[in-house]
Amino acid sequence: MREEDQLHSLLKEGESDQMEFKSSIDKMAIGKAICSFLNAKGGRILLGVDDLGQVRGIPNAIEHVDKLKIFLLSEIVPEAPITISNEPID
Repeated sequence: MREEDQLHSLLKEGESDQMEFKSSIDKMAIGKAICSFLNAKGGRILLGVDDLGQVRGIPNAIEHVDKLKIFLLSEIVPEAPITISNEPID
């Protein structure tokens, strides 16, 4: 399945115990959501998506990827298996 098809599928599923949408990059809110997932069954966070599942995007997203990864890896102890990717959609 192509990445874009997978993203559309995730958007259709909506938010759940294992899926969180965040419309902006709020490092603390993202960190809290990740910790919540780590204490449960895991999960995914889609950034640039509002609570209704509408893609809003993140301006200059590529610039934020490394900063977000560094923040999360330094703040979440013990180190968590976090993967961050930038996927263009439509």
